[in-house]
Amino acid sequence: MRSEQLAISYLAAAVFALVAVRVLSRWLRSRQPQQAHLAWATGLFAVSQTVSAVSATLFDQSKLETAPRWLSTSSSAITWMSILAFFLFLADFIPFPKWAIRFVVAVTPALVVLGAIEQPDLRLGLPQVRLTPDV
Repeated sequence: MRSEQLAISYLAAAVFALVAVRVLSRWLRSRQPQQAHLAWATGLFAVSQTVSAVSATLFDQSKLETAPRWLSTSSSAITWMSILAFFLFLADFIPFPKWAIRFVVAVTPALVVLGAIEQPDLRLGLPQVRLTPDV
């Protein structure tokens, strides 16, 4: 089951990378801002999917292995930036109020910073509970 999930993750990353390359080549010919937003969004999402797939390959969560903090932080930042790019692409076709676009553009870096600062592994001096029995 794990190998099937990894294969699907790598396939999704490859599909988004191909879409990003295709849209980028079209943008280079036409220079339309909509295609630039879509190329940026799909490219970032392809990077996010690739990082996720590689992380899942290297660190098996079923064995309680976790990725390094810097990897999860950078993956989170890339994901937030791709969400911003998809929102800007959507805003090319749906008339959002200017304040809403400015709000999303301002909040995204704040979410990236909060994701970098957040410490989910902070212990606060609480006793640790063992999930597996001692053998």
